[in-house]
Amino acid sequence: MKTTIHTTMKTIMKLAAVMLILCINSGVYAQTSEPKTFYVRPGGGDWNNLSTWSYSDESPSDVDALPTERDVVYIKSNVTIQGSTVAKAAVVHLETQSSITITNDAAIPQFGAFEGGGQLTLHGDNYPQVADGGDTYTGNVTFTGNNINLERNIQNYKNLKINIGIGSVNAKNANLTFGELRVPYGTFTAENNIAVLGEFVINENAKFVGNNGVTISTYGNITNSG
Repeated sequence: MKTTIHTTMKTIMKLAAVMLILCINSGVYAQTSEPKTFYVRPGGGDWNNLSTWSYSDESPSDVDALPTERDVVYIKSNVTIQGSTVAKAAVVHLETQSSITITNDAAIPQFGAFEGGGQLTLHGDNYPQVADGGDTYTGNVTFTGNNINLERNIQNYKNLKINIGIGSVNAKNANLTFGELRVPYGTFTAENNIAVLGEFVINENAKFVGNNGVTISTYGNITNSG
């Protein structure tokens, strides 16, 4: 009971802080509607489909709107984000053993906070824009597809995996920090300095290239089979 209360209070405090940031940035200091809590139904679905969501975790109920920048989202299954509609939420909890897949045509999601330990898979450079910097998300992040350019200023990928059969990943933005970097296929090119805090693994079917005299700082084990 103490753990549940502590976790709930922590979420409420974080939601309040995120709401304040959003209000200040938008110039709005009062909201007319109360924040809602959304749960993904068993089996998951498309983020932008109303049938994916429920207002109850225990007994699924129909919703009358998609999550907004004021709402809290709990994901306990698999969700896909695609298309031009921007996925928004104040706080997203991606539970372990669940996943979010963001297709290469998807608009960049906008989250106030992003937490959890599930799998985030991206088919393009559309990692969620997170108001708190994304440092609370500790799950696996996998880029998969062909010829992905990481140009946005996302400084911290906790556990990054690159999984491409053809093409390459080009990290163009400055001074990236990875909790774990695994490159099973294709070519990973670093244009600026990177730091790897944990495991750094390059498989035999992969290649790592550092251009322009980049510095690679490693703090864990290095396995280079490429």
